[in-house]
Amino acid sequence: MSAESTLPGLSKHIERYLRIWESVGTREFTIDDVRGIQSSQGDNTGREIDDRELRQSLDTLVAYGLLDSFGDERYRLRLRPDDRLDDWLETMAPRVTGLYDAVQSALSEREASDADGETQPETIQFEGTTYLRKPVSPTESVEDVAATLTDSLDTQSDLDSVVLTSPADEAARVQRIADRLSDTETTGNLPTGGFEKVTTEVKGPDPDALEYRLYLTRGDTSGRYQ
Repeated sequence: MSAESTLPGLSKHIERYLRIWESVGTREFTIDDVRGIQSSQGDNTGREIDDRELRQSLDTLVAYGLLDSFGDERYRLRLRPDDRLDDWLETMAPRVTGLYDAVQSALSEREASDADGETQPETIQFEGTTYLRKPVSPTESVEDVAATLTDSLDTQSDLDSVVLTSPADEAARVQRIADRLSDTETTGNLPTGGFEKVTTEVKGPDPDALEYRLYLTRGDTSGRYQ
């Protein structure tokens, strides 16, 4: 089975990845830099570059593990094309572990639900920690999200961590909500206590339906968020 059949649209994403590598190497870059690379190489062929398609392609490269994303549309190569295969395998291993954790988490939830007949809160396993999943709708305010998190965590005394999720194109809005939830000057006015950012990621096999995840933890533990 070819890589293209396993990962649809792979060729065009790899071509963009190689152009980025040839132009900026391992330096941090922005979506504007990528747009400039395409324009300078005649990639627009007389038409405007589709920003939505470009963002989705970069998000897909993040999901593949070839790029790191730092928010505010800033990226950097996670893997170089001239790295050894062993380096690629070592770098990709945590993503495989994360996928395995997600499958096991979903399986556990199904089994628990079948066992007691009650609806169980959805959780996500990430790097050995269980996070309560909270989808953020376009109509929810930060106060709405804070109230929901307070109610959910109060009923799940063994959980102190949450993950806010949304479609990838709503990532900026989720970032703003998380900023409020982790701002020590404003959390006193919210029903929930303070949170600290841990990290973010973009997940999903379909480039047109990627899920943005922002991980938060309660308390004073230091985050790794960049």
